[in-house]
Amino acid sequence: MKSKKISGCFIKFGEQQHMQTLLDKGQLYCSTLHYFANLKDGNFIGDKMENVFHISTFAGSIEIKRKQTDPYRLVHKGQIQETTAHFAHKSSGNIFCLYFHDVGKQQMNVIQGGNIELIKDWVVVIIDAQEFVNRVANRLKEMSLDFKHHFVSYEDLSKWNGPKGLFTKDRKYKHQQEYRIWIDNPINDALLVEIGPIADIARLLPASELKYMGFKRIPNNQKNHFEDR
Repeated sequence: MKSKKISGCFIKFGEQQHMQTLLDKGQLYCSTLHYFANLKDGNFIGDKMENVFHISTFAGSIEIKRKQTDPYRLVHKGQIQETTAHFAHKSSGNIFCLYFHDVGKQQMNVIQGGNIELIKDWVVVIIDAQEFVNRVANRLKEMSLDFKHHFVSYEDLSKWNGPKGLFTKDRKYKHQQEYRIWIDNPINDALLVEIGPIADIARLLPASELKYMGFKRIPNNQKNHFEDR
């Protein structure tokens, strides 16, 4: 089956120095799942459930009865919900996360979300998302590293019961609109991957500029990828 081409832009947030290195060298800094699971930043990026591979949820009622006569006399009855998370103790691999902006849904679209106002970093806007993924995949194959890449799905994990995959997060993180590249790495440490310069498919700018930036699809005989608002 032919895979569907990614129709949209990737946006990577970070410090100016690191974003410049991404643009100039194509250097991807891939943190571990353990890192994000232990990151304390008010659930902005950190997610304690990142390293969870199975969730057991019980929802029901509890009754407390007193044996006075036969039958028992009901003292209390209430609803309970218990969630047990099973964590991976060994290395769970590394991930490279990207914000995905879908320009396939409408001709003009501006980045939405209050979080943009809070971000002081710079961004690399990757215009050709599919080409970027292709380059990363080719480099990881050269490095003999197993990997997977996919959009993250956002679910209500408080009601989840069963295995939780690498591309599933709680719905409170839906604002991240994440596309994730996961790399199987037995060493529980950050991983650097270089794919070469990406200036031909990307642009570096301050994150504050995103609120003034419009995105649209254009015919091949035109060169503009951006339209200022």
